[in-house]
Amino acid sequence: MYDALAMKFRNVDINRNPRCPVCGENPTITEALDEVDATTVCDLEQS
Repeated sequence: MYDALAMKFRNVDINRNPRCPVCGENPTITEALDEVDATTVCDLEQS
């Protein structure tokens, strides 16, 4: 994350979801599309 007022970066650790359709072990979404009904996004959980 970036705090523009303080001009500082902050790292946020996240756990990767192996079933994620974007970054999981077997991704089914392999290209960026501009779709209005695009509701499936990478489901990353904050650790």
